[in-house]
Amino acid sequence: MALNRIQLNRFACLVFIVSCSLVKNYSCQNEPVLCPNSCSGNGECVKGVCLCLTTHAGADCSTEIVRQKYVFPSLEDTLPEESIPSFRLKILIVTTEFVGPVNNGGIGTAYTTMAFRLTAVGHQVTVLFTMGTVSQHGPFEDWVKHYQEQGIELVGLYRPPIKYLPRHMLESYEVLRFLRDRANFDIVHFHDYQGAGYYPMLAKQQGYPELQNMSLVVGLHGPNLWAKSVGNQETINQIGDLEMDYQERKSVEMADYVVSPSRYLLEWMSKEGWPVHNRSFVQPNLLPLGDRRKAGAPDPEGTREVRELVFFARLETRKGVVMFCDAVEQLLRPQVAGLYGIALANLQRVTFLGRGAMVHGQFGVTYVQERAKSWSVPWKIISRLGPEEAKQYLLAPGLGRLAVMPSRIENSPYTVLECAELGIPFLASSVGGVPDLVHPDDHSLVLFEPTTDVLVGRLVSALSKGVPTARPRFGADQNEQVWLKWHNMVKHRHEARVLLAEGEEGLNDGVEEERQGAEMPFVSVVITHYNRPQLLKLAVESVENQDYPASSFEVILLDDGSTQTEALEALDNLQPNFEERGWTIVRSTNIYLGAARNKAVTFTKGKYILFMDDDNYAKPHEISTFVRAMESSGADVLTSFVDFFYGLDRPELTADRPSYLFLGGSADVGAFKNCFGDANCFVRKSSFEAIGGYTEDYGVGFEDWEMYANASLRGFKVDIVPEAVYCYRFTQGSMQKTTDFFKNRRRSLRPYLDSLPDSLHSVILNAVFPRRDDGSISRPVGLAAEGDSRFHGVDNIVDAQLSAQNVGNAANSQQTRHDEL
Repeated sequence: MALNRIQLNRFACLVFIVSCSLVKNYSCQNEPVLCPNSCSGNGECVKGVCLCLTTHAGADCSTEIVRQKYVFPSLEDTLPEESIPSFRLKILIVTTEFVGPVNNGGIGTAYTTMAFRLTAVGHQVTVLFTMGTVSQHGPFEDWVKHYQEQGIELVGLYRPPIKYLPRHMLESYEVLRFLRDRANFDIVHFHDYQGAGYYPMLAKQQGYPELQNMSLVVGLHGPNLWAKSVGNQETINQIGDLEMDYQERKSVEMADYVVSPSRYLLEWMSKEGWPVHNRSFVQPNLLPLGDRRKAGAPDPEGTREVRELVFFARLETRKGVVMFCDAVEQLLRPQVAGLYGIALANLQRVTFLGRGAMVHGQFGVTYVQERAKSWSVPWKIISRLGPEEAKQYLLAPGLGRLAVMPSRIENSPYTVLECAELGIPFLASSVGGVPDLVHPDDHSLVLFEPTTDVLVGRLVSALSKGVPTARPRFGADQNEQVWLKWHNMVKHRHEARVLLAEGEEGLNDGVEEERQGAEMPFVSVVITHYNRPQLLKLAVESVENQDYPASSFEVILLDDGSTQTEALEALDNLQPNFEERGWTIVRSTNIYLGAARNKAVTFTKGKYILFMDDDNYAKPHEISTFVRAMESSGADVLTSFVDFFYGLDRPELTADRPSYLFLGGSADVGAFKNCFGDANCFVRKSSFEAIGGYTEDYGVGFEDWEMYANASLRGFKVDIVPEAVYCYRFTQGSMQKTTDFFKNRRRSLRPYLDSLPDSLHSVILNAVFPRRDDGSISRPVGLAAEGDSRFHGVDNIVDAQLSAQNVGNAANSQQTRHDEL
């Protein structure tokens, strides 16, 4: 399989970010243009090499990457003409915002309205609030009672106090646990932002039975990097940004349905290489009842005078606060004041109506205060009003307030929709999905190109002549009916598929039992061993205890040149048992892990290979879980979460939650951090051979990290099973603690370095191995800060556990000697 071009372009973009933000004494602004054709305007030039955007390829970035184009219908277009049966559905809404506990934005408005409208027609709605029991307005329990009185169940997601794991990954895992415990929902709604649906959708794709009857829906409200990088022009300098980006992209890819309130965001995602598909639809968000125009009310006519300019949005870069301040200052300049005489005479106040966020790395309220302190017109910031109070402020009669929304990018802002529906005078930039919210005949009246000069012109006109009100593009009540009918249709289609599947199974009932054993895929378990006979005995024991049919798997034990008498005797003792089971022991000279695993594979007969180390301990369902996940998802490589244990005994299989979560097969994140998993993995044998197996460096670790990165970069499907199916043992002599980290980490970077020109190698190496002034290597920072070990963040915990165990062992030994005496 060739190198995945789209994936490489994404990594190339990261190389540019690294070169600009992490590498010492390097300035992107001062980089001479040495690249062919100046990269055709479709990339950045670094050290004479074009790093193309995700939309282009080639030495000069002149070749456009052609992707499949989809037509995104509305939900209404999917509704059948015949009547749909009505169901009383159980619906879960998973959201990080909800009206009441927190000051919400568009996400909270959308899902709170959805919860109320679905409940109003008899559906049973549960809201899983991913912020846990956080509440900015009174005790969370009061909001639980408040919504219970409205017929809505509000549940705070459990948030375990684990500091070494990323919050976005923990939340997604806890959502999966909730769904497995409450496996009775018909439809589950997630938003794209932060990717809370990632592990649940992965579990459904991998055949977890608890999720098979749920329809999983992702609503598009604006992914993290779209807002942060495109909208706010912030630098990607934390690995969490890339992790969330991966979770969001995979959630969109695996969702049963994707619904965007604007066509713009789906088209943007498609252009940027997101895995959009033909289950993607466009439908406006539901509008709260209180924001809807009363039935039969006439459209507002005429113009409204303007005396107060109100910036109506968060104080955030992407919301256009910089442009708004620039426009006001241009209006107030003494040298041009004469040109705007009437306008300035009418201008009585400038107001900023919105919560503080970040503006070019500075808190938004502070930014506005510094910009406005010299203005010659009164100004104020109102940041504590809720949505209803803010709209009442704008609607106050006779005060001439004009809402201004000059966003740089937008998806489908409620502020514009609410103003159009309620007849609030406004001006909004014509970006993203904004035009989809305004009646086409009114575009020229209230929408403008997002530049300072154009905005100044529109403000002058509004202050001088007044401004007309605009109408919404669609009816809020009709939109609600579409959403309600669509929910019934989703359930109806799922029921039809279930009936069809049951009918097909009925035809095969007579032969199903006979075929079941014969159709179980054959698995080869590969264990490599070197001088650890006690641990090997326990590893083999754990494989013997698998719930997978014994006739459907084999064990290939490769001894990597053990020298201890005890180890050689242990192999001899295992031989009869292996022969009885049809398993194989291979005795080799010492060739080290990569070569040892490759050699063992040559003896395997399985469709799939499970690689185990001799100090691992498999849980009884490891093979069966991996087989189900591989067969259901079509993955090439699977790893899993991990349970840690310490010492030389068998583990207690009682852990309630995994010790460590991995993200999965993100080639982007994998350059800077081990997101893939441990060496314990499950591989499709044909894919393993196509990947080329492991490299065979002697005495160097991270051969697994290297193999996973190589597979991901080349487009193989590398996924994580979202549960711990084995236990990872820490001992004082483990490879994690005895091999050279620099050499190990350098090996994990090899697939990335091989994919880039030699001239760019120093960019990556200097980011992962930054050097002090004296030439010594310091700890990495920024994107590479968490690439310091196989399991980032647990070193202190492991050392403390091992130290405590050594003390305990010493005490036990002393007691034994005392007893003997």
